[in-house]
Amino acid sequence: MFVGTRWQEIVRLVNERGSITVKELASILGMSTSTIRNDLIKLESLELLDRKHGGAIARNSSTVELRTRQKELYFTDEKKRIAQQALSLIAPHSVIGLDTGTTTLALAELITDDTPLTIITNDFQIAASFEQDSKVETILVGGNVRHGFYCTYGSKTVNDINQYNIDIAFLGANGFSLEKGFMTPVVEMAQVKRSLIRRAKTTAVLSDSSKLNVTAMVSFADFSEIDYLITDNNLNPEVKRQIEARDTIVLVDIPAGNI
Repeated sequence: MFVGTRWQEIVRLVNERGSITVKELASILGMSTSTIRNDLIKLESLELLDRKHGGAIARNSSTVELRTRQKELYFTDEKKRIAQQALSLIAPHSVIGLDTGTTTLALAELITDDTPLTIITNDFQIAASFEQDSKVETILVGGNVRHGFYCTYGSKTVNDINQYNIDIAFLGANGFSLEKGFMTPVVEMAQVKRSLIRRAKTTAVLSDSSKLNVTAMVSFADFSEIDYLITDNNLNPEVKRQIEARDTIVLVDIPAGNI
Protein backbone atom coordinates (compact mmCIF):
# COMPACT_ATOMS: atom_id res chain seq x y z
CA MET A 1 0.00 0.00 0.00
CA PHE A 2 1.33 3.43 -0.95
CA VAL A 3 2.06 5.79 1.93
CA GLY A 4 -0.46 8.34 0.67
CA THR A 5 -3.14 5.69 0.26
CA ARG A 6 -2.50 4.50 3.82
CA TRP A 7 -2.71 8.03 5.21
CA GLN A 8 -5.99 8.62 3.40
CA GLU A 9 -7.41 5.40 4.86
CA ILE A 10 -6.23 6.31 8.37
CA VAL A 11 -7.94 9.71 8.18
CA ARG A 12 -11.10 8.08 6.82
CA LEU A 13 -11.19 5.52 9.65
CA VAL A 14 -10.54 8.13 12.34
CA ASN A 15 -13.28 10.40 10.98
CA GLU A 16 -15.70 7.51 10.57
CA ARG A 17 -15.20 6.08 14.08
CA GLY A 18 -14.33 9.22 16.02
CA SER A 19 -11.38 7.45 17.61
CA ILE A 20 -9.26 4.40 16.89
CA THR A 21 -6.25 2.67 18.46
CA VAL A 22 -2.83 2.09 16.95
CA LYS A 23 -3.35 -1.66 17.27
CA GLU A 24 -6.67 -1.49 15.39
CA LEU A 25 -5.12 0.53 12.57
CA ALA A 26 -2.14 -1.83 12.35
CA SER A 27 -4.48 -4.82 12.11
CA ILE A 28 -6.78 -3.24 9.51
CA LEU A 29 -3.96 -1.94 7.32
CA GLY A 30 -1.55 -4.82 7.79
CA MET A 31 1.26 -2.58 9.04
CA SER A 32 3.48 -2.56 12.13
CA THR A 33 2.44 -0.48 15.13
CA SER A 34 5.64 1.57 14.82
CA THR A 35 4.74 2.51 11.23
CA ILE A 36 1.23 3.52 12.31
CA ARG A 37 2.60 5.67 15.15
CA ASN A 38 4.86 7.50 12.69
CA ASP A 39 1.89 7.97 10.34
CA LEU A 40 -0.16 9.51 13.17
CA ILE A 41 2.65 11.93 14.02
CA LYS A 42 2.76 13.13 10.40
CA LEU A 43 -1.03 13.35 10.06
CA GLU A 44 -1.29 15.33 13.29
CA SER A 45 1.34 17.76 11.96
CA LEU A 46 -0.91 18.24 8.91
CA GLU A 47 -3.83 19.02 11.26
CA LEU A 48 -5.84 16.06 9.96
CA LEU A 49 -6.32 14.31 13.31
CA ASP A 50 -5.27 14.48 16.96
CA ARG A 51 -3.14 11.85 18.64
CA LYS A 52 -4.10 10.40 21.99
CA HIS A 53 -2.38 7.78 24.10
CA GLY A 54 -2.48 4.57 22.10
CA GLY A 55 -4.29 5.96 19.07
CA ALA A 56 -5.96 8.94 17.43
CA ILE A 57 -9.19 10.93 17.58
CA ALA A 58 -11.04 12.92 14.92
CA ARG A 59 -10.47 16.64 14.74
CA ASN A 60 -13.42 18.93 13.99
CA SER A 61 -11.60 20.58 11.10
CA SER A 62 -10.55 17.30 9.48
CA THR A 63 -13.25 17.50 6.83
CA VAL A 64 -12.00 20.91 5.67
CA GLU A 65 -10.43 20.88 2.21
CA LEU A 66 -6.72 20.12 2.29
CA ARG A 67 -4.45 23.02 1.40
CA THR A 68 -1.95 22.63 -1.42
CA ARG A 69 1.05 21.86 0.81
CA GLN A 70 -0.94 19.15 2.59
CA LYS A 71 -2.10 17.63 -0.69
CA GLU A 72 1.46 17.44 -1.97
CA LEU A 73 2.18 14.79 0.67
CA TYR A 74 -0.64 12.56 -0.57
CA PHE A 75 -0.45 10.09 -3.47
CA THR A 76 2.81 11.41 -4.94
CA ASP A 77 3.46 8.29 -7.02
CA GLU A 78 -0.16 7.95 -8.10
CA LYS A 79 -0.33 11.60 -9.18
CA LYS A 80 2.78 11.25 -11.33
CA ARG A 81 1.44 8.18 -13.10
CA ILE A 82 -1.99 9.74 -13.64
CA ALA A 83 -0.24 12.83 -15.06
CA GLN A 84 1.85 10.63 -17.36
CA GLN A 85 -1.32 9.11 -18.78
CA ALA A 86 -2.90 12.56 -19.21
CA LEU A 87 0.17 13.73 -21.12
CA SER A 88 -0.69 11.30 -23.92
CA LEU A 89 -3.82 13.38 -24.70
CA ILE A 90 -1.85 16.58 -25.41
CA ALA A 91 -1.04 17.39 -29.03
CA PRO A 92 1.50 20.05 -30.13
CA HIS A 93 0.09 23.53 -30.88
CA SER A 94 -2.95 22.88 -28.67
CA VAL A 95 -4.58 25.32 -26.28
CA ILE A 96 -4.59 23.60 -22.90
CA GLY A 97 -6.68 24.54 -19.86
CA LEU A 98 -5.15 23.49 -16.54
CA ASP A 99 -7.27 23.68 -13.41
CA THR A 100 -5.53 24.35 -10.12
CA GLY A 101 -4.30 21.33 -8.17
CA THR A 102 -1.37 19.11 -7.41
CA THR A 103 -2.18 16.47 -10.06
CA THR A 104 -2.52 19.11 -12.78
CA LEU A 105 0.75 20.59 -11.49
CA ALA A 106 2.33 17.16 -11.90
CA LEU A 107 1.06 17.17 -15.50
CA ALA A 108 2.48 20.64 -16.12
CA GLU A 109 5.90 19.49 -14.93
CA LEU A 110 5.89 16.69 -17.54
CA ILE A 111 5.33 19.06 -20.46
CA THR A 112 8.70 19.66 -22.12
CA ASP A 113 10.13 22.82 -23.63
CA ASP A 114 10.12 21.34 -27.13
CA THR A 115 6.29 21.10 -27.19
CA PRO A 116 4.67 24.28 -28.61
CA LEU A 117 1.50 24.92 -26.58
CA THR A 118 -0.66 27.62 -25.09
CA ILE A 119 -1.45 27.04 -21.42
CA ILE A 120 -4.39 28.77 -19.72
CA THR A 121 -4.47 28.35 -15.94
CA ASN A 122 -5.56 29.96 -12.70
CA ASP A 123 -2.74 28.25 -10.76
CA PHE A 124 0.37 30.27 -9.85
CA GLN A 125 2.61 27.22 -9.50
CA ILE A 126 1.57 25.85 -12.87
CA ALA A 127 2.21 29.20 -14.55
CA ALA A 128 5.62 29.47 -12.87
CA SER A 129 6.59 25.97 -14.04
CA PHE A 130 6.59 27.21 -17.65
CA GLU A 131 8.64 30.34 -17.00
CA GLN A 132 11.73 28.98 -18.80
CA ASP A 133 9.84 27.19 -21.61
CA SER A 134 10.26 29.31 -24.71
CA LYS A 135 7.76 27.33 -26.81
CA VAL A 136 4.97 27.42 -24.23
CA GLU A 137 2.81 30.54 -24.08
CA THR A 138 1.34 30.82 -20.60
CA ILE A 139 -1.79 32.78 -19.73
CA LEU A 140 -2.44 33.22 -16.00
CA VAL A 141 -6.04 34.34 -15.58
CA GLY A 142 -6.86 37.04 -13.06
CA GLY A 143 -9.20 37.11 -10.10
CA ASN A 144 -9.19 36.95 -6.33
CA VAL A 145 -6.30 35.09 -4.71
CA ARG A 146 -7.32 31.97 -2.79
CA HIS A 147 -4.85 32.05 0.08
CA GLY A 148 -3.09 28.79 0.80
CA PHE A 149 -4.07 27.30 -2.56
CA TYR A 150 -1.89 29.29 -5.00
CA CYS A 151 -4.70 30.12 -7.39
CA THR A 152 -7.26 32.69 -8.47
CA TYR A 153 -11.05 32.41 -8.39
CA GLY A 154 -14.16 34.57 -8.68
CA SER A 155 -16.05 36.38 -11.41
CA LYS A 156 -12.94 37.85 -13.06
CA THR A 157 -11.36 34.39 -13.29
CA VAL A 158 -14.50 33.03 -14.96
CA ASN A 159 -14.76 36.02 -17.31
CA ASP A 160 -11.10 35.69 -18.30
CA ILE A 161 -11.47 31.99 -19.10
CA ASN A 162 -14.59 32.72 -21.15
CA GLN A 163 -12.46 34.69 -23.63
CA TYR A 164 -10.61 31.60 -24.84
CA ASN A 165 -11.32 28.57 -26.99
CA ILE A 166 -9.62 25.58 -25.36
CA ASP A 167 -8.74 22.31 -27.09
CA ILE A 168 -8.55 20.20 -23.94
CA ALA A 169 -9.04 21.06 -20.26
CA PHE A 170 -7.64 19.04 -17.39
CA LEU A 171 -9.45 19.35 -14.06
CA GLY A 172 -9.11 18.05 -10.54
CA ALA A 173 -11.91 16.90 -8.23
CA ASN A 174 -12.23 16.47 -4.48
CA GLY A 175 -14.67 13.61 -4.94
CA PHE A 176 -16.80 11.80 -7.49
CA SER A 177 -19.65 9.32 -7.52
CA LEU A 178 -22.01 7.75 -10.02
CA GLU A 179 -24.94 9.59 -8.44
CA LYS A 180 -23.45 13.07 -7.95
CA GLY A 181 -20.77 13.33 -10.63
CA PHE A 182 -17.62 15.34 -9.88
CA MET A 183 -17.48 17.51 -6.76
CA THR A 184 -15.56 20.29 -5.01
CA PRO A 185 -16.22 21.90 -1.61
CA VAL A 186 -16.13 25.53 -2.79
CA VAL A 187 -18.83 27.16 -4.92
CA GLU A 188 -16.43 29.65 -6.52
CA MET A 189 -14.01 26.89 -7.54
CA ALA A 190 -16.90 24.94 -9.07
CA GLN A 191 -17.67 28.00 -11.20
CA VAL A 192 -14.09 28.11 -12.47
CA LYS A 193 -14.19 24.41 -13.33
CA ARG A 194 -17.51 24.81 -15.14
CA SER A 195 -16.11 27.66 -17.23
CA LEU A 196 -13.17 25.49 -18.30
CA ILE A 197 -15.60 22.71 -19.26
CA ARG A 198 -17.79 25.08 -21.27
CA ARG A 199 -14.85 26.53 -23.22
CA ALA A 200 -13.10 23.21 -23.96
CA LYS A 201 -13.64 20.85 -26.88
CA THR A 202 -12.45 17.94 -24.72
CA THR A 203 -12.39 17.60 -20.94
CA ALA A 204 -10.50 15.24 -18.65
CA VAL A 205 -10.72 14.89 -14.87
CA LEU A 206 -7.56 13.68 -13.11
CA SER A 207 -8.47 11.93 -9.85
CA ASP A 208 -7.18 8.93 -7.93
CA SER A 209 -9.63 6.16 -7.03
CA SER A 210 -9.68 7.13 -3.34
CA LYS A 211 -11.96 10.02 -4.34
CA LEU A 212 -14.71 7.59 -5.38
CA ASN A 213 -17.82 8.17 -3.24
CA VAL A 214 -16.19 11.08 -1.43
CA THR A 215 -18.84 13.79 -1.21
CA ALA A 216 -18.09 17.50 -1.40
CA MET A 217 -20.57 20.36 -1.22
CA VAL A 218 -20.87 21.29 -4.91
CA SER A 219 -21.17 19.13 -8.02
CA PHE A 220 -19.50 20.81 -10.99
CA ALA A 221 -20.05 18.23 -13.74
CA ASP A 222 -21.91 15.04 -14.59
CA PHE A 223 -20.09 12.18 -16.28
CA SER A 224 -21.92 13.06 -19.49
CA GLU A 225 -20.00 16.37 -19.55
CA ILE A 226 -16.56 14.78 -19.11
CA ASP A 227 -14.78 12.94 -21.91
CA TYR A 228 -12.07 11.24 -19.83
CA LEU A 229 -11.58 10.17 -16.24
CA ILE A 230 -7.89 9.49 -15.68
CA THR A 231 -7.35 7.55 -12.48
CA ASP A 232 -5.27 4.77 -10.93
CA ASN A 233 -5.69 1.06 -11.51
CA ASN A 234 -7.39 0.52 -8.14
CA LEU A 235 -10.75 1.69 -9.47
CA ASN A 236 -13.42 -0.98 -9.00
CA PRO A 237 -13.99 -2.71 -12.40
CA GLU A 238 -17.78 -2.57 -12.03
CA VAL A 239 -17.63 1.17 -11.30
CA LYS A 240 -15.37 1.60 -14.34
CA ARG A 241 -17.94 -0.26 -16.47
CA GLN A 242 -20.79 1.94 -15.21
CA ILE A 243 -18.81 5.13 -15.83
CA GLU A 244 -17.96 4.09 -19.39
CA ALA A 245 -21.64 3.26 -19.97
CA ARG A 246 -22.19 7.01 -19.52
CA ASP A 247 -19.80 7.76 -22.40
CA THR A 248 -16.86 8.81 -20.23
CA ILE A 249 -13.64 7.02 -21.21
CA VAL A 250 -11.71 5.75 -18.18
CA LEU A 251 -7.93 5.74 -18.55
CA VAL A 252 -5.92 4.07 -15.81
CA ASP A 253 -2.41 5.08 -14.84
CA ILE A 254 0.79 3.68 -16.30
CA PRO A 255 2.55 1.15 -14.03
CA ALA A 256 5.50 2.65 -12.19
CA GLY A 257 8.08 0.63 -14.07
CA ASN A 258 6.93 2.07 -17.40
CA ILE A 259 7.36 5.77 -16.57
